[in-house]
Amino acid sequence: MNHNFPNMFSPINIGTVTVPNRFVVPPMGNNFANTDGPMSERSAAYYEARAQGGFGLITIESPVVHKEAKVGPRQPCLFSDADVPSCQRVADACHAYGAKTRL
Repeated sequence: MNHNFPNMFSPINIGTVTVPNRFVVPPMGNNFANTDGPMSERSAAYYEARAQGGFGLITIESPVVHKEAKVGPRQPCLFSDADVPSCQRVADACHAYGAKTRL
C-alpha cells in the first residue's frame, strides 16, 4: 500500500452507494458506439477493461438524449428504449469486477 495516499484504496460512500476505492474514470467520449446509437461490444470491452484494472467508479460517457443533438456518428444514444439494453450490458460488464457505474 502506498503510505502517501492511504485512503486511495479505502471504500467511500457517495450517497447510498459504497464505492470500493477512490479511483475514478471520468466521462470520456471514445467513439466506440454503433452508428445507429447503441453502445457496441467494443464499448463494453473498453469499460470492462477499466473495471478489471481496479477502478472503483466508472463514469460512462455522456449519451445523446435527443436525436437532433447527435453531432458524431459513433456517439452513444439514449433517446430510444431500444438503446437501454446496450447501456445495461456496459454496466453489467463493469459490475462483474466490483466497479460502480454512473451514466
